[in-house]
Amino acid sequence: LHKVAQALTKIPFIANGDIRTVQDAKQRIEEVGADAVMIGRAAMGNPYLFNQINHYFETGEILPDLTFEDKMKIAYEHLKRLISLK
Repeated sequence: LHKVAQALTKIPFIANGDIRTVQDAKQRIEEVGADAVMIGRAAMGNPYLFNQINHYFETGEILPDLTFEDKMKIAYEHLKRLISLK
């Protein structure tokens, strides 16, 4: 894949598949040479993954996993906002 990424000079190379963690995204971009990553099924069980990956590439810091309590607070806020749209 690294050779493919190097050969694609005018077309963005987006890595997809088995990207479940910040470390997976980091590996695809830094070692494989992808321009970006695409998250699929991993987001179903961890919708916070997008924020974790963005935060890492903006700051170089890996965020700790959210606690169950934090996840429940976020879900509650999301539900309140959905209800307010009706």
